[in-house]
Amino acid sequence: MTIPPIKTLRGTLTLPGSKSLSNRILLLSALSSPAGVKTVVKNLLDSDDTKFMIAALRDLGYSVETEVGDVPSESDVPSESDVPSESDVPSVSDVIVEGKGLVIPPPTSPHQTLHLGNAGTAMRPLTAALSLSPTASYTLDGISRMRERPIMDLVNSLKQLGAEVECVDVDDEGKEVGFKGCPPVKIKPYRKRGRGGGETEISGRVSSQFLSSLLMSAPMITAEGPCTIKITDTLISAPYVALTTNLMSKFGVTVETDMLQVPKVERPSFQVPTGSEYRSPGSIMVEGDASSASYFLAGGAMTNSEVTVIGCGKDSVQVRRASV
Repeated sequence: MTIPPIKTLRGTLTLPGSKSLSNRILLLSALSSPAGVKTVVKNLLDSDDTKFMIAALRDLGYSVETEVGDVPSESDVPSESDVPSESDVPSVSDVIVEGKGLVIPPPTSPHQTLHLGNAGTAMRPLTAALSLSPTASYTLDGISRMRERPIMDLVNSLKQLGAEVECVDVDDEGKEVGFKGCPPVKIKPYRKRGRGGGETEISGRVSSQFLSSLLMSAPMITAEGPCTIKITDTLISAPYVALTTNLMSKFGVTVETDMLQVPKVERPSFQVPTGSEYRSPGSIMVEGDASSASYFLAGGAMTNSEVTVIGCGKDSVQVRRASV
């Protein structure tokens, strides 16, 4: 393939919202105080993961209003055997999430199950948040592929904080429903005495989403003391963890960490201070991926052209914003 030289490159484009940020922002908006506060989330990525997260939040009792299109409830989310065509799937753009503070509403039925498809960016943070809620009693499940995705590292770390959470390998009749250490995940109300924080450990080599899930949920148990998370080995995805901590700061929670210290700390730790709670920024835009933005801006620079990229600016929460 031969590509002729480009003499000029002009225009304005809006980057689609980042998948890594979309569901994080939805969860923090739901956990924001005071109860009833609304957060306008703009440029939300239109994807299966965000649709499953919105459906789950609605089934948990949160109000999530969509300004463009609509998002189905749990019963309307496509199953593994009933995948609609692209034209049948409702679109997502801007949504308004009503926060209820750091205590998740109780389930509407004694054995409520949230079906999350294959949405890992919904399964992991919701597992952490529900496990640290005194009112939560849920089972989180998904399609067969989800039941093959390990989550035991996160479950074990939550147990160290006093959570009652288990991976369910068989149902009540003894039938196998998942692989060992994978969803379904069964969660009981958080019963640790007091809300005095705690300390836990987790590997940094498996998935940065496990650590991010712990961090985002940690404020739920800091009413009387800090929550400390220690990495037991090497943290391999520090930029994604920094994205989480930077986002948390936009919602009013500062995470103390030596992760970005120079010289590099081999086993970093994170502490969420006593009395931490999320405060809605009022309105927040889901940024596009900073690395993607750099290609278009570099093209403008190389051709001495004017190119405007909307969705990743100087106030970006992404560490890779330096490339922009």
